[in-house]
Amino acid sequence: FIAPVGLTLRAAYPVGPPHLHKKLYVRTPLDEAVTEQTVVLVNPPSVIHACYLPALREMAGEPVPKRVRALAPGLPSVTARRLDTHTLAVRPERGYLNLFFDRLFRNGKQPLSLGQKITLSGMTAEVTELTADNRPAAAAFRFDTPLEDRSLLWLVWIDGRFRPWTPPPIGETVELRPDPSGVEWLR
Repeated sequence: FIAPVGLTLRAAYPVGPPHLHKKLYVRTPLDEAVTEQTVVLVNPPSVIHACYLPALREMAGEPVPKRVRALAPGLPSVTARRLDTHTLAVRPERGYLNLFFDRLFRNGKQPLSLGQKITLSGMTAEVTELTADNRPAAAAFRFDTPLEDRSLLWLVWIDGRFRPWTPPPIGETVELRPDPSGVEWLR
């Protein structure tokens, strides 16, 4: 009895309840130029919803980003430090793979090790620090182009929505802490 009902609900709402999806979806206007850009979501509140961005834009007939990169779970906060022209070091307050949904992308049977690098098109991520329970605590993201390059469109989650962002100057650190009223859905 439960499985057919669950399947029906899941088919009707593949990204979760509509009210939650509306809060977590990237509603920032993206013009046709985005088809040649990598959208970098520095601190999305839901990495899963960030992954749906290309498919949902395609289904809506909107321009689709060339790539989407989500750097860190944005709750409760993320610290970003600019290391050089191409690299941003990122530290989520509670580390990576902390929440159940974060672990959908990487399970504990294949842990990431200190110094391990993951290379994707246009970017390499390196684990730079581990938590006491051996999860990544921080990572450095090195892009193939300077961080100011127009091929990168930076967005951060602040005040309950995604906003355009500029990485800090080399050597500087910024803390991205969402406004608590923007994450009331967690309560």
